[in-house]
Amino acid sequence: MNLTEFKTYFETIATNHVAIESFLYGGLKRILSRNDFPNLQFPMLFLEKPSFGFEGNVNNIQSKPRAAFVILKNADIQDPAEQDTIEEEMFTIALDIIAKMNQDYKDKIIGFYSPNNSNLEAIDTITLDGDIGWRYEFTISDPMLICYNPEKWN
Repeated sequence: MNLTEFKTYFETIATNHVAIESFLYGGLKRILSRNDFPNLQFPMLFLEKPSFGFEGNVNNIQSKPRAAFVILKNADIQDPAEQDTIEEEMFTIALDIIAKMNQDYKDKIIGFYSPNNSNLEAIDTITLDGDIGWRYEFTISDPMLICYNPEKWN
């Protein structure tokens, strides 16, 4: 798996799910400045850039990547009933995506996903924009070996 394949997989999920209207990939700055992307609509699937933890020692080091997606919809910050309804809608979509990832792993469409130590957390109106949704963080089960290649050095 490379980053382009990873991003394309989730973009395809966003395109093919009947309730998801937009897809965005990036870091925290991009999601907070999404007004720079006027064509975005809700519900939106936001794929966070993966993070790479390392383990082992100098003789045997490998990366243990983690990734997350967020499914969001905008709600009226003055209407708790609407927020609750949207929270339930986004929860259902989050479970749809997780089920799709599980099935795609079983069908050998993807090889990078592992539900071990995954976590689904609610996203509340953390800013004044009224976004409600869910964030799913998971392990990328395709560890990257870190090998020194002398041909890449002068």
